[in-house]
Amino acid sequence: MLVCAVAATAAAPAIPTPDPYTAAVLASRPAGFWSFDDAAGTRVARDGVAPRANGRYAGASRIAGVVGSARRFDGRATFAVIPPSPAWSQPTTGRLTVEFWLRPDALVFPHEEGSGYVWVLGKGEPGRQEWGFRMYGADNREQRGNRIAFYAFNPRGGEGAGAYFEQPVVPGRWLYVVGELTPVGVRIYCDGVLRQGPPARATLYSNPAYGILPRAGSAPVRVGTRNFGSFFAGAIDELAIYPHLLSARQIRRHYELALAARPSLRGG
Repeated sequence: MLVCAVAATAAAPAIPTPDPYTAAVLASRPAGFWSFDDAAGTRVARDGVAPRANGRYAGASRIAGVVGSARRFDGRATFAVIPPSPAWSQPTTGRLTVEFWLRPDALVFPHEEGSGYVWVLGKGEPGRQEWGFRMYGADNREQRGNRIAFYAFNPRGGEGAGAYFEQPVVPGRWLYVVGELTPVGVRIYCDGVLRQGPPARATLYSNPAYGILPRAGSAPVRVGTRNFGSFFAGAIDELAIYPHLLSARQIRRHYELALAARPSLRGG
C-alpha cells in the first residue's frame, strides 16, 4: 500500500507557475482574465479566473503577444465575445477597471463608423449601452486621428462621458491601456501613466451634457468590435476586468513587469 501511495504522488503533474505579469494580475483580484494564450484553432477564449466566463473566438488569429500569445483581429469581421456577467458592470460595485494591451495595425480602418472610428472592445448594444474603448482613424472628420478613448453611456446611448489620450500611434507597436469607471466619472491610463480623468469636466457622469447614470445591462463584452458597427484591425492581449479600481501603483507595476519580460515594448 505504501509503495502504491508513493508512486501515485510521484506521478502527479506539476502545477505551472505563472509568469510574473500574470501572477501580478491575478494577485490584483480580477473578476475575469483572458490571456488569449489559447491554442491555435480553438474557439474557446479561456477565462483564467472562472470557467463560467469562458468566451469564444470568431475567426481571430493567434499571434505572439506581450506575454505568451495574443489574438489579431482583421478589421472586417473577426472578434471575440465574452458572456454577460454582473461583474462586467460598474453599478455592481460602483467601480470597474478594464485592462488590456492594444496593438493597432492600421491608422485608417477598413470598417469604421460614425465620424471615422472603431470600437476596440466594449459592453453595449442598442438599448443596453454601458461602456467601450474607441480608436479614431487618421481620416476622422472631427480631427481626432490617433485618439483612444474610454466612454460610459446611459442604456439608451447618445453622448457619453469619456476620457482619452491622443499621441502619435505607430502601427505594430503595443500600448498598455487601462480604463476605470469610478463612482463619479471615467479615467484612462496609457503605458502606466494617468492621462485624463475626474475632475476634468468631460469625464464626469454629472456633466449636464451627458447626465450619465450607469446601469447594468445584459449585453456581452465583445473584443475587436462592440456591436458590429465597426471592427478593429490589430491585436489585443491580456484582457482583465476588475470589480474595483486599481491603484496607480498597481497599474505601473503591471506595466513594468511586462517591460521586464519583453524590453522591446518600451517605445518599440
